[in-house]
Amino acid sequence: RVLEIGFGIGRYYSFLRDLTSFDKYYGLEANYFCIKESENNFPEVSFINKSINQFDKNFIDENEIDSVYIFGGVLFYLSPKELDNFFLKVINCKNILILDEGADQDLKRKDNTIMFNFSDRIAKMWNKKVEEIVKFKIKKRGGIYSAILLRNN
Repeated sequence: RVLEIGFGIGRYYSFLRDLTSFDKYYGLEANYFCIKESENNFPEVSFINKSINQFDKNFIDENEIDSVYIFGGVLFYLSPKELDNFFLKVINCKNILILDEGADQDLKRKDNTIMFNFSDRIAKMWNKKVEEIVKFKIKKRGGIYSAILLRNN
C-alpha cells in the first residue's frame, strides 16, 4: 500500500502504474482542483485533500501504508520543523522513495527552499545508521539527488 505525497495531476503516477500494480494507492494533495482533475484520470487512486501539515499520522497505521512516495520537490517548501513533523507521521513505513529532491547536507537556496539531507534525518528517527537504511542514491549534477530509497527493515 502506497501513499504519494503531493500527488498533483498524477505526472509520476501515470508512469508508475504502467510499470507495476498496487494493492492500494493513496494520493495526498492540498490543491482541490488538482484532485478533481486527477479523480477523472485516475479513479483507482484514493485522494486525501489535505496538506502535509494537516495530514494525520493515524492514516498510516489505519490503512497499513508500507511505502511513501515523494516526487518532484514537494518537501523543499517545508521548514526543518515541518519536515521533521512529517517524517514522524510516516516513521512506521518500511519504504520512503524520494525523487528529484534531497542533498548530502541541508542546503538553503536563494529562493528560500531547502534541499534537505533526508538520509541522516530519517536514520536518526529510525535509530539506525545511514548505511543501514539507504538502499540506493542517484545524484545528479549540482549535488541534488535524482532518487533516494530508504528502507526500515
